[in-house]
Amino acid sequence: MAEEDRREDPQYRADDEIDLADLVGVLYRQRWLILGGTAAVFLLALAFSLLQPAKYQVESYLRVGTVGEDYLVEPKAVAAQMKSLGRVVGEDVFQPNDREIDYDNGWSVTAQGGGVVRARIPEVARADVYTEFLEAVNQQVIEEHNQRLEGRRSWVEEEAARVEATLENLRERRSELADRMDQRLQGDGTGPGGDQQLMALRDLYADVGTQISERESRLSELQAELSNLQPTKMLLPPRFSENPVSPNTRLNLALGLVLGLFLSVFLAFLREFWRNNRQRIVQGEES
Repeated sequence: MAEEDRREDPQYRADDEIDLADLVGVLYRQRWLILGGTAAVFLLALAFSLLQPAKYQVESYLRVGTVGEDYLVEPKAVAAQMKSLGRVVGEDVFQPNDREIDYDNGWSVTAQGGGVVRARIPEVARADVYTEFLEAVNQQVIEEHNQRLEGRRSWVEEEAARVEATLENLRERRSELADRMDQRLQGDGTGPGGDQQLMALRDLYADVGTQISERESRLSELQAELSNLQPTKMLLPPRFSENPVSPNTRLNLALGLVLGLFLSVFLAFLREFWRNNRQRIVQGEES
């Protein structure tokens, strides 16, 4: 209750207003310190950003080939393959140069969906050796996949030729059976077992027709697969990002501005406190 009465006291409210006015007064009196300190830290952040060497991101996109509706190799397996190839390829690419990357953590290869595989080096100097590195890794994968694809293409073509040859023989066989049935029908058919022979010919004719339908369906599948054999290819060749990813000048300047303002305000209150209490502190130490 006493606390509530105290707060209702006009003098208490006046003291509270005076305290707020004192804070504003400190900020006003120390405005040049605050402005100068904030500007100094801001300029330091700007200098840091300008003096840091620019680093860029390098990335490439590869589309995995397809065999019909299936991938030639699963994209995740391709990503793992490219990652393992990095160290082998890097020894040839980086050996003559004074640059290198961390083969374990300095770059990444990920399957993006839709058969797309992205290779990325996050932060490097703008040097052609890094695009050459990604180009070499991608080309090794493409060459290996092309060999697989050509092997598959050769097998499909051979299988299609075999099915076509079988179809030709079956069609000739069906034509012969048709001629024999015509001869039976045109004859008197009164010989011994004539009806049974005619029925047997009809059964053979139907069986050959079924085999022809199956082979034609198989040939259509093989031809469709041949038309849907898509090679692995570079969707987007290795290239640097248009803008540097490091240093982040805007972020550095924003942090410098905020940090400079906070430090300057802190120093302003510290300076005001020392000015108001210096004599008392000194006297306390002497006594």
